[in-house]
Amino acid sequence: MTVLVAPSLHETSLSATASSSLVAPVLAVLASALFFATAMLLIKVRLGSRFGPIRSAQGILLGAAMTTVPWACWASKPWTITSFHPALSSVIALITLGIFCGGLVYTLFIILINRTGPSFASTSNYLVPPTGAFLGIAFSGEKLISPLLYSLVLILFSLWLSSGKKSAEN
Repeated sequence: MTVLVAPSLHETSLSATASSSLVAPVLAVLASALFFATAMLLIKVRLGSRFGPIRSAQGILLGAAMTTVPWACWASKPWTITSFHPALSSVIALITLGIFCGGLVYTLFIILINRTGPSFASTSNYLVPPTGAFLGIAFSGEKLISPLLYSLVLILFSLWLSSGKKSAEN
């Protein structure tokens, strides 16, 4: 977080408006990291061994929907939409995302947690930012700026460190 946010603070000369506008996003990222770690432990201790991966994934997605849908309805006020006719391709994309990026991925993730433990499963998620950065640079024309490069090096270094500890223990 510091590597990515510090340049923004420096560029804005730490003005009160700019620094206060970064507080909520930084707190949201830190809170999501805390909740993610808590969820990993709960999956291992409570869900995975008791209910199996499919029922655990269903519970996780149902819980996420129960907490997210009210906020989404409050923010977007869908009852004010007078006409809404989504294209068939949009509906197919939504269903595909729900099945593969939601249900299947969570089922496989719970299997991974049960087989290897929450620590290893969480380190596998460190590959998401480098993959996203690579795809953004390769296909969306994003630029490889120095804070992003420093962050990616830091992530890869931490992965290397954590994999070195595992091999030393075995």
